[in-house]
Amino acid sequence: MHKSDFCSVVMLLISLMSCSTAAGEPPSATTTKIIRKQYDDNIAKLQDELNAKFEAAVDMMMKKGDLEAVLQLKKEAVKFNEDKTALPTHPSMILHRFNYETKWLEAKYKYEKDLKNLVAELTKAQKISEAIEVKELLSNASDLSLIPKDVSTQLPGEWRVKFVYPNNATHEANWLFDSEGKVRTSFGVSGKWSYDCKRHRVWITWENSDKSWEALPIPLNTSGMKGETWNQRTKFTLFKIKK
Repeated sequence: MHKSDFCSVVMLLISLMSCSTAAGEPPSATTTKIIRKQYDDNIAKLQDELNAKFEAAVDMMMKKGDLEAVLQLKKEAVKFNEDKTALPTHPSMILHRFNYETKWLEAKYKYEKDLKNLVAELTKAQKISEAIEVKELLSNASDLSLIPKDVSTQLPGEWRVKFVYPNNATHEANWLFDSEGKVRTSFGVSGKWSYDCKRHRVWITWENSDKSWEALPIPLNTSGMKGETWNQRTKFTLFKIKK
């Protein structure tokens, strides 16, 4: 639905605010259901597209005779259809995974934007109680997060971290991640982590005067991987030592 079409629907419904639907609910409730259905339909389409990519990847690996890859892809496809946050990690699916995450983020932004437009129109029409109800839906839009299964299961725990500075000096520490988005170091520094869907990484910010940050690549490699840090001249590696 184009923005102009959406606004027309909203204005029409607001003009009918004094009426009730057959189910006894205000027209704004009908609009929120339409907005949510658009979001759900978009996500269902993305899931169908990713399943098609799974099938294509399996066919490609079968032609190559890579039975180990075929087995992994089939297992990942089953997990994905059981849990939509269980995104693929096989190398042949990484680009498709990133495309899925990017399009999912666009769908989420559209959902939030449409709800904000509805709140604005309801407020303008002095339908404050209904605007508050839609605002509650908007505040819960953060629940539509797409934290991949491999991040939510593999990141929590203790990691050993090593920094190598431009002068070859090193610094090592342990970082403890929890499942609620918090992280603390063995030196007592606290921070927060989140999943950056747009850039496909785990984003870490620290509660210090430097406002420093680090980022971890997706998919995570618990055996060892290179990260990004706010000081681009510094090298940063880590591996998991404890769940």
